[in-house]
Amino acid sequence: MSIDVRKAKVGDEVRMAEIQVAAWRRAYSGMMSPALLDALDINQKTDMWRNALERAGKGSYLVAEVSGRVEGFAVFGPARPGTRILMDPSLLKSFRSISTRISGV
Repeated sequence: MSIDVRKAKVGDEVRMAEIQVAAWRRAYSGMMSPALLDALDINQKTDMWRNALERAGKGSYLVAEVSGRVEGFAVFGPARPGTRILMDPSLLKSFRSISTRISGV
């Protein structure tokens, strides 16, 4: 299995939305209200990602493809003034195992 990482483009927004909603539902199950997680809307997230990919901004968007299908994405860029970056430490193990398999970015 190979993972190809490339810049995200318009056309990737549906998979980005599907991945985001599935990831939130799995990661935050038991921590956030089931009603809130059930209310996550793939169509709304698709519109959000399409708008983000269509406009030029300071952020960058990458997708990871496995066998030609988008299976993950990353968003990064300069922090906005006054913001703090928080990360759930329980996710670090997963990130480490994934990052060791991705190269060429």
